[in-house]
Amino acid sequence: MNIACPQCAQVDQVQSVPAVHQGGSVTHSVVGGAIPVSYGDGNVTYLQGNYRGTSMSALARELDPTPPLRGGGCFLALAMVLLIPAVFMTIIGFLVLGDHHPEMAESPIISTITVFAPAGLLLAMVALFAGLYGTRVKKNRHLRQGTPESRELWAGAWYCHRCGGVFLPEQTRHAVPARQLMSPSTFRSYVWRAGGYPAA
Repeated sequence: MNIACPQCAQVDQVQSVPAVHQGGSVTHSVVGGAIPVSYGDGNVTYLQGNYRGTSMSALARELDPTPPLRGGGCFLALAMVLLIPAVFMTIIGFLVLGDHHPEMAESPIISTITVFAPAGLLLAMVALFAGLYGTRVKKNRHLRQGTPESRELWAGAWYCHRCGGVFLPEQTRHAVPARQLMSPSTFRSYVWRAGGYPAA
């Protein structure tokens, strides 16, 4: 396999795309950092927490084999926060129905609907946010795994640091021209298209 750059015909500045991507990604974490939070009355509280993140160079981001993952924690948090009042409203509804109010005996169906409507609305919102969270988790799992086609195309490519372009040394089964230098963003669009991801 000839890994010389098709433009400059040199190999000294040629590196595989996965190596360039990994070299441009740095994972960092902060454990137990104390942050002072001041209140208006002069009291100060120290909050501690852990943080873990990844920083990527612009080149590594351009050569990312998958679209960025989107967080879903806000949907889960909303579902959990709304679940608490929904449970309390349901309990209150059963307590109200169990007290045998005379005005409820006249139209028990309307009374039951009136008592449980707020709880039902909150439970529907909990189900909606939990469903959105589940969908987001499923999409992120698919993105993380990638597809065999996109991973194969991405892993077989090379990057020339001298010329700033990506090329495939040999023809593959994908509709990507071999031995032709292309920009990282153009290459990324080929990879994402092979994986069935949204356009880059």
